[in-house]
Amino acid sequence: MIVEKLLFQSYFKGVGIDWWCSLVSVMVEVDRILRPQETFIVNDGMEKIGEIEKMMESLKWNVRMTHSRYGEGVISVQKSWWRPTEVETITSAISSERELV
Repeated sequence: MIVEKLLFQSYFKGVGIDWWCSLVSVMVEVDRILRPQETFIVNDGMEKIGEIEKMMESLKWNVRMTHSRYGEGVISVQKSWWRPTEVETITSAISSERELV
């Protein structure tokens, strides 16, 4: 089965996530660990699934599948190769225009 194959190849296999910590922190770690074209699957309540879907869409991940039944849901998202196209130059607040002696 495809789902079993993904789970057995996953770094997260068998890892329970403590949802009491910040969901943003968990999603940042998922984004850091997974490489483009890899998939992340979550099974949780629909409220949490909705939050994850919005977050991953904002990171330009592809939502491959969502399914819900009796208040529980599953979401499968795939990391994309997306990169920003615009470059913004930011002047550091620490440096000044005069030379340091």
